[in-house]
Amino acid sequence: MDSIDFKKLISEVNRIGRELPAVLHQLPVLPERELEYREGAYGVTELLSCPVKAEIRRELKEAGVELPVESQEIEDGFLYENLVKLALASLYGEKFTPEKLLSYDLEVDGEVFKIDGHLDCFLEFDDKVVGIELKHTNLNFDNELTDKPPQLIVLPPNDRSRINLNYRYYKQVQIQRHLLEKLYPHKKVETYLMVKTQLRTKYKLGKTTVVLPVTESVTEEELKNLCRLFRTEKKPRARWECKLCAYREHGYCSGHEETVEAEELTEDRSELVTSLLSRRKELLAELKMIEDQLKKLISGSVTWNGQQVGWIEKVSYTYDLPKLSKLLKAKGLKAADYFQVKTAKIKELEELLGDEIETVREKKLKKRFVLPR
Repeated sequence: MDSIDFKKLISEVNRIGRELPAVLHQLPVLPERELEYREGAYGVTELLSCPVKAEIRRELKEAGVELPVESQEIEDGFLYENLVKLALASLYGEKFTPEKLLSYDLEVDGEVFKIDGHLDCFLEFDDKVVGIELKHTNLNFDNELTDKPPQLIVLPPNDRSRINLNYRYYKQVQIQRHLLEKLYPHKKVETYLMVKTQLRTKYKLGKTTVVLPVTESVTEEELKNLCRLFRTEKKPRARWECKLCAYREHGYCSGHEETVEAEELTEDRSELVTSLLSRRKELLAELKMIEDQLKKLISGSVTWNGQQVGWIEKVSYTYDLPKLSKLLKAKGLKAADYFQVKTAKIKELEELLGDEIETVREKKLKKRFVLPR
């Protein structure tokens, strides 16, 4: 049985990247990344995004309008994606197909919903088919490694607990896997999420490729629910989506007005929050260690970036409050304008005064952002 050797694939990507001008004429020409859809069909990524964007995209395409690509991340991702495709073409020849169209008609509430998925990398062998979805991100966190990351990390199947890979990317591959299972019922299906990223470990930062085998697909009913939401809920699927939308930026959409104060954590955001809080705890511990080392190394004070740091004397005062109150009263001033109740004494005051304390204080609610110490 043929199997994808990702270590060998990364080596081939690196080789082509170094020798691209010399070997380009020897490699097959890849098609332009112009995704085609059947009339009335929608892509997998569109099902997971704001439906309004899909409608605007089609209107602009019919009008011959193309928005400029302004994101460096998108441009870098396009280069990386093509290097991987060239490497797969070099290693597997005719078994490899880039941008494989996965067309599937799904009956939803008595109507046909057309899905045209575009799989970045598709390989067909005698007994199985393999799908690889490629992504390029600026930064991810590793909850396990402490040193510089290796060139390749292959995670356990479906396990995103170590590295906070985007949940939408994972869901996209789950849908693609479902389509492959429907289109190739007599073959084994393998699917992977392959992400090129800068990975932050405990002490280091480095570029790496993360491969996540996806062995679970969405169910038919889950896919139907996504199609229903796409038809009925014409709004962003995440808060950040509207803020970063190019169609809104260029005036093609007025945006979706947020009407709720808070949003329940979806699975992807919840996992990311947990990962970031864990990473913050590690960084605070590391920062404490650095501060302790600096305290030992600096005996006095030093100038750094134009600022005095180290052991610096600062003047502080203690006051005789009863005497200060008399002085203020003698000058016709109210002591209360200059004094403040200590936070540490509030509990004591409440116990001493009981309900009477409510006659001398006013309750105000103020929301602030709190993180664990």
